[in-house]
Amino acid sequence: MGQKLVSKTIFQPPKGVDMVCLNNIHYVTTSNNLKIPLLWFPYNTQQYYYQYASSIFTKKKKTKKKQKQKQKQKQESESENMIVNESDEISKKTDKNKNKKKNKKNNGGNQKRINSKSNNKRTINNSEPYTILFSHANAESIFQLPILAQNFVYQLKVNVCLYEYCGYPFSQGKISEKNCYLASQAALRWLNEEKGIPKSKIIIMGHSLGAAVATDLASRNPDVYGLVLMSAFLSCVKVPNRHVCIRSIDMFENWEKAPKINIKTLLIHGEKDEIVEIKHGKKLYQLFPNTAEPLWIKDATHNNIEWKFSWKLYPRLRQFIYRELSKYHKNLNSKVENIQSLKIETDRKNSDVNDIL
Repeated sequence: MGQKLVSKTIFQPPKGVDMVCLNNIHYVTTSNNLKIPLLWFPYNTQQYYYQYASSIFTKKKKTKKKQKQKQKQKQESESENMIVNESDEISKKTDKNKNKKKNKKNNGGNQKRINSKSNNKRTINNSEPYTILFSHANAESIFQLPILAQNFVYQLKVNVCLYEYCGYPFSQGKISEKNCYLASQAALRWLNEEKGIPKSKIIIMGHSLGAAVATDLASRNPDVYGLVLMSAFLSCVKVPNRHVCIRSIDMFENWEKAPKINIKTLLIHGEKDEIVEIKHGKKLYQLFPNTAEPLWIKDATHNNIEWKFSWKLYPRLRQFIYRELSKYHKNLNSKVENIQSLKIETDRKNSDVNDIL
């Protein structure tokens, strides 16, 4: 039998994320009757999550130079205010007439600005946001990643779902390749059945070991909206041994599954990755048939892309989700419609020929 599932009363999450974890935890059963925990972060509450996350990680210590500069600015502003207050009473009367004229001119410009702001908001569909199903790396737990999920929610304006593999600290069963795949399938099933989210609104994403689990899940579900892989490897054996591949021992063979996946994929890798060399990412980029422009980060290592290079990560993900994937799926839909119309026309012609005969 598997390990006992830790109850909510015994579970003590890390500081700063206890409220978020306990309010959004769900337990899902896999096809082999093993329970795994799952964390759900909806986009509707992204403001609360971001404020809660930012309050934890704000820097309390300030440098002495900044403190001195602020003190000087306060002193200067106080001295200026004493002088300005005396002249304000005289200038108020003249300013009123000027402001009336300016307001008349600015009314037309303000309406244009309001219209432009409303148009900018329409670029992202807040009513039906996309959902990222994130597969974590090895030696990680989902209770270490709520801040990352909150950043995804705030930066990308999406729902985020985190799940844990079987055999990890807060789940049942034993660690194995098969159980990892079953856990991912159970999380996707939960999104479809419990939350009513179609596969066409789900983006599968994974990091390191999670990238291997994400590729397997994408190979089984070709209707998914997109695929994002971070620090992905070709296979487990090829990580330490670059040129050797023993099929009887090898696990998580991404190189074999990649050519069969036609989903639009984005590959992200650090050029200074000390665990999985960037050669793996470049080889996978050649193997996947339908890839976007990859993101190779110069100074990034295996575990610092999300935190140290977020200024490169989030703009690229935003571009991939809301521009590249949307264009790709629009073209697909138009092709499908054209094919259907051609079939209808051919059927009509065949029916007409049969009637004549």
